Amino acid sequence: MNLAVMFAAAAEEHDSTQTHHWLLPEDYEMYWGIPASILIFALLIWKAGPVIKKGFNDRTARVQAQLDDAANDLSAAEAEAAEIRRALGDVEAERARMLTDADAQAEALLRDGRAWLDTEVADLEARATADVGRRPGAADFPGDRPPLGGRRRACGQRAADRGSPPRPDRVVHPEGRCRA
Repeated sequence: MNLAVMFAAAAEEHDSTQTHHWLLPEDYEMYWGIPASILIFALLIWKAGPVIKKGFNDRTARVQAQLDDAANDLSAAEAEAAEIRRALGDVEAERARMLTDADAQAEALLRDGRAWLDTEVADLEARATADVGRRPGAADFPGDRPPLGGRRRACGQRAADRGSPPRPDRVVHPEGRCRA
């Protein structure tokens, strides 16, 4: 009998934390919960729906603008790359032209320099031939005066002719005479 009493006592006791079904709530919660949820979702759709929709549309427009900017940047970069490649070809042509001009200028400079040197050498040879043809001891200075070094030699030579050594304290007078 003990067992029958236990079952009867268990049937009478009801746990308030447990529902009648493992998935569904109690009936009174369903009566108030369903209309409250419908009301809240309706208010969200009515008030927040346009804001959310505008946010999505703005994001779509922003992403599309970024894609368009990227496409424009890509086409501008490709055009600039083509321009640089074309300019690089122009640089090579300009470099070749400048090197050709420089070679021509160098050749003209060498030709002019050789002609000038030939003229100078011919002039110097003519002057040397004329100098050799002059009488010995003839002066190349106005007034037929020997240069200062020649005067010193002359004073020293005269001293050597007299039999005495030249003295270092003797100086040459501007008119060519030896002075002590």
